[in-house]
Amino acid sequence: MDLNFLEETPPWEWPEGAGKVLFDILSNNRSDVSDDDGYFT
Repeated sequence: MDLNFLEETPPWEWPEGAGKVLFDILSNNRSDVSDDDGYFT
């Protein structure tokens, strides 16, 4: 996940589902940053 993209972009311009992707990653202590499957690339 490219967190720089999210940091530099206002939340209303995030891709659809970005909040859920972040929530899922943050709530799963076994996930890795690479688990986003290229969602933000």
